[in-house]
Amino acid sequence: MVRFFGLTSGAREVKKRSWGSLTASWVPHDIRDAGIDFVQYWTGKSGIAVTRFIQWLGIATSKYYSWQNRYGKVNEHNGLIPRDFWLEEWEKQAIINFHTQYPLEGYRRLTYMMLVRILLP
Repeated sequence: MVRFFGLTSGAREVKKRSWGSLTASWVPHDIRDAGIDFVQYWTGKSGIAVTRFIQWLGIATSKYYSWQNRYGKVNEHNGLIPRDFWLEEWEKQAIINFHTQYPLEGYRRLTYMMLVRILLP
């Protein structure tokens, strides 16, 4: 076992095993933050460069620094958030009713027909 200023290579191996793969597209925020804490703690204790720890952890430098910028924040989804300009329920129902009146028309023709009726009553 190799020792560097009180840091054993075994400590790094135990952390890597408990954290799992850090190169996945999604890493839980608590593991991400633990990785940042680990690097910062041991960099201060040992004087070893941050880039060396990043290499040992097997992650890209850009990923480490993006994690550092998001430290303490939970992972957020990229799902749809309701917006002011989305269709309201009565508008959806009006479109469905218009389609039931003209069931043989395609969606483009129906759209055109609806616009003409709204703009030129």
